[in-house]
Amino acid sequence: PSTHPDLAMNYSNTGVIQQSMGNYAVALSYSEKALQIMEKSLPPTHPSLALNYNTIGLIQQSMGNYAVALSYYEKGLEIMKKSVPPTHPDLASNYNNIARVHQSMGNYVMALSYLEESLEIMVKSLPSNHPNYAAYYICVGETHRSLGNYTTALSYFQKALLIQQKSLPHDHPDVAKTLTFISIVQQLTGNDALWYSSAGKALEIQQKYIADNHEILTSSSYNTEAMLECTKYGIEGISQMKSASELSQKLLSTDYSTTVSVDTSIDEAENLIKTCSDGLSNLENMLQIAQNSSSMNQN
Repeated sequence: PSTHPDLAMNYSNTGVIQQSMGNYAVALSYSEKALQIMEKSLPPTHPSLALNYNTIGLIQQSMGNYAVALSYYEKGLEIMKKSVPPTHPDLASNYNNIARVHQSMGNYVMALSYLEESLEIMVKSLPSNHPNYAAYYICVGETHRSLGNYTTALSYFQKALLIQQKSLPHDHPDVAKTLTFISIVQQLTGNDALWYSSAGKALEIQQKYIADNHEILTSSSYNTEAMLECTKYGIEGISQMKSASELSQKLLSTDYSTTVSVDTSIDEAENLIKTCSDGLSNLENMLQIAQNSSSMNQN
């Protein structure tokens, strides 16, 4: 029958797949169909209904519709409070989702309050090295960075990196993203040498990921856009480092040993910019292929 829960689950799963491919409008259509069925066939406090609200919230958030996303996340939270134990990981994820929306809307203090709720649940329900902690620490770090609390932000990003290094391959793209976050804060605090090192490591991982996952990147505009964002920041950062090194070369031209060191930094920066610029060009081509494929699928 048209209101059978299995049909809703099928729509919901299809929506999740479309979302992972960056096809947000299509994903939203399937998720809303699932929601219509669930609202007719399930009790108003059923956990599946809460999960669907969260899925739609995530899609709306990806589309930049933050107020709409927040309303769906809040509906999901109300149901979860009534239907799952107070230490359930899904409840922590819901608080985390709401925090991220508040963060995107510039409500940083509000975001931190929801993150604290999330942490209280995680501490009771997950081991200390669980990958979910990394996502939590990154969100807290981003919020503190936005508030100008750079030292605190750096400590959270480093906590996230430690967990990722134990639970993920060393060349995983999530590790590159965290290194990028670390490099941003190091730049903001004036730690040029550390910033250069972190940005370089992030870019090396990204370039390897691009080379090894060409098919994935050309089939998903979502993945490709994320890699583009990180790579563009890295190139910008390394370019700034090169400019700073060139300025240092002029200021320190009387000190031979220091000038040699600066010359090496400039050469390294130029090589890294060349490598990453080539990678950026490849990514842009992949994104065009992925977007064309997405348009054909939607037609």
